[in-house]
Amino acid sequence: MKRHGCVWIGLLILVLVWGNVTPIAAEDNPEKLDERYQQWLDLVHYIITPMERKVFLSLKSDKERDALIELFWKQRDPTRGTPENEFREEHLRRFAHANKYFRFGAPVPGWKTDRGRIYILLGPPVSEEEVITNGLHPVLIWDYFGNAQNGLPTGFRVVFYKRSGMGQYRLYLPTADGPQALLTTQSHTIDPMNYEALYKAIKEYSATVAEASLSLIPGEQRSGYSPSLQAPMLISRIYDLPKSRINATYARNFLNYKGIVDVDVVTNYVNSRNQLTLLRDPVLNTHFLHFSLLPELLSVDFSDERDQFYFNYELTVVLRSADDPDRELFKYSKNFPVYANEEDLNNRLSKGIVVSDYFPVAPGEFIFSAVLQNSVNREISYFDRKVTVPAPTGGAPRLYGPLLSYRIQPVGDPGFAAYQVVDRQVSIDPDSSFGMKESIYLFFSVYRDRAETAFRTRIEVRNEQEFRPYARTYMVDVPAGKETWVHDMEIENPGNGAYRVRVILLGAANEVLDSREVRLSIAPREQVFHPPVASKRLPSNRVFLFDMMLAAQYANTGRPGPAADHYEAALARQPEFPPLIKSYAEFLLAQRNPRRLLEIIAPLENDRKYLFDYHALRGKALHVQGNNTLAVQALLEANKVYDSDTSVLNALGAALANTGEKVEARKALEASLRLNPDQVDVRKMLQSLEKGRKP
Repeated sequence: MKRHGCVWIGLLILVLVWGNVTPIAAEDNPEKLDERYQQWLDLVHYIITPMERKVFLSLKSDKERDALIELFWKQRDPTRGTPENEFREEHLRRFAHANKYFRFGAPVPGWKTDRGRIYILLGPPVSEEEVITNGLHPVLIWDYFGNAQNGLPTGFRVVFYKRSGMGQYRLYLPTADGPQALLTTQSHTIDPMNYEALYKAIKEYSATVAEASLSLIPGEQRSGYSPSLQAPMLISRIYDLPKSRINATYARNFLNYKGIVDVDVVTNYVNSRNQLTLLRDPVLNTHFLHFSLLPELLSVDFSDERDQFYFNYELTVVLRSADDPDRELFKYSKNFPVYANEEDLNNRLSKGIVVSDYFPVAPGEFIFSAVLQNSVNREISYFDRKVTVPAPTGGAPRLYGPLLSYRIQPVGDPGFAAYQVVDRQVSIDPDSSFGMKESIYLFFSVYRDRAETAFRTRIEVRNEQEFRPYARTYMVDVPAGKETWVHDMEIENPGNGAYRVRVILLGAANEVLDSREVRLSIAPREQVFHPPVASKRLPSNRVFLFDMMLAAQYANTGRPGPAADHYEAALARQPEFPPLIKSYAEFLLAQRNPRRLLEIIAPLENDRKYLFDYHALRGKALHVQGNNTLAVQALLEANKVYDSDTSVLNALGAALANTGEKVEARKALEASLRLNPDQVDVRKMLQSLEKGRKP
């Protein structure tokens, strides 16, 4: 039984140590990559995380691979912002050394040997000792200093030996290999489980090897002569060390934001703290997504012209279909330029800046994505969430929020802003952290479709540390009278620790109708510095933009009725806003409603920037109506402004064919094919014309 137990322990150790090696699965197919990328995967084999490898192998172009490689090294750069990447240079030196000095006697390149792997991960040993003597197989001992912060002992050794006395040096593990593996068969025949006898036999040849045969940690306290179980844990920790330091979510995020921004500008991924909250605006009867990002690193540049430091954040927001994540439903971008003097950088901006924004969202299930790019050093932050948005009215009573805030202020301006609901401006720190002497405010709202119904809410504050129990409950009545009831209150500061704040909506019989919770942390100091917020207010006279956004979302999710309603609402508020007119006209064209299109499009004729759109949309609408003569005139005017739009050339070809001008029709369609040869329908139109039929 004792011998079988040793076998199982040995198998467990092999799993602990070798289980951390990322296997090259057949489906990865790295051999299909260009040779330079295969070589790069070899170079980083011991330091790349499984997620990074999976993402890299899923990329479709060399441009994307090069961008991810640059990000890979940036994540490991100990001195970001300087030209040198000390980690990368040291890794290249170690890899080259391993290939040069450890390939002898091995059927594989030096980096694939056990010595190569340890050298690449730990660097050169503090000292090394090679023991070659009769009675023992050749043994090599490398000594290292460790660091408790990395989970390594103050001092340890890594042992290699040549099995059967020849070939390459292999890693020795006291429990998996056993001391008997170090003795030659000619010198001793000892029971492999008699560790005391084995130890004494090895000690006759080398006291150092005898000690290392049982433990890789000098001076480790053990009972008897059994091999130490700490050895496989130590080696496993060494193998994991370069991966455990890396937050590999940047690689997964890269898959998402590479479709939003050009990968040429993606060279420096910065983690961020972020928050996303769905709130209902009771005045507009609309749901809004409010969100904030706080990048963990802020780079600035200096403007000689303005004698100030500056940076610019470009925010890009995308909504995708939850059912089809590749399908983009809505997108917008904003810029947040910031100028500051040296005092601001050292004080107000010392912890960075929070970028907050908001937008209306239609009912449905979406994937929300936000990308924040700093113009300086091309830094990029990203986060995404799955969002379920209910209908703005009707349905079961529900809670919105809760939000934790260090300040809630009344707002007199009738405009709109991030984290503003009606007359309250809620100041948000995505960290949700506070000092022990700070006020903590809780904000939430309740919606019910029957304003006369009264409810109650129970607020529970509990800590997450069993050794310091804390529980506090607040009861708040939700009076009848309003569909949406907005509430804020100050809660007790419970002191240093981590807490959960749960808000529960209760019915008449104290049944739970809805519940939401947020996390809260109290730092062990009186005050916590809250970074300033960069946000943009929307004046109330620009509210038509919200209808325009909702219209686009409804249109792209296949709901033309609500889309048309919101377009009409926006147009009623601002009938001469060119981007709105263009967007609505394109929607009407897709819906085959040329009459309404021609009614709204007139203001574009007087705007030089939109003159092409005016003639193009008008011409296409007239063609749909069957008024081909006027359609040809309008489309020719559009072509004078810009002669490389295939949709205009195609509509012009069809309209000309319908008026009997087949030669000119062919010219227009052939010009379109020269711009885009992959238009199957246009080729069919040309074939029809050549056969004498109308397309």
